[in-house]
Amino acid sequence: MTGHIFSTDFGPEHQSWDVPPVRLFRAKVKKKIESKGVAHTLSNLASGVDYLVLWLDCDREGENICFEVISCTAGRMNKHGGGRRQQIFRAKFSAVTKPDIERAMRTLGEPNENEALSVDARQELDLKLGVAFSRFQTR
Repeated sequence: MTGHIFSTDFGPEHQSWDVPPVRLFRAKVKKKIESKGVAHTLSNLASGVDYLVLWLDCDREGENICFEVISCTAGRMNKHGGGRRQQIFRAKFSAVTKPDIERAMRTLGEPNENEALSVDARQELDLKLGVAFSRFQTR
């Protein structure tokens, strides 16, 4: 089991402690692969796959990880409907019991991109506030 596959960080131009902390709030951030082995394994496993069912925690962090998994797998999966659409589903469950798992399989939905983006926004705010505060205190 693992958590996030990607992390959020500043580009190299904002890594230096000489960068004024106030500039960090306008700085662009990017996601980078944190777990290269996991990303590589997911990509390999997705090769030729017809369907992907995402079984992650049913919260915003889990939704965000869904899109991290999708970014590692979608390019390797088979396409349907004339190559236009992939079959990616999200399972929602509250317990790992037979009835909950069966219900989740009967009611598969789509991953929620808005919930995932809210986690991206929180990660960016955490990064910018944390680094700026550390630099203000240290200077």
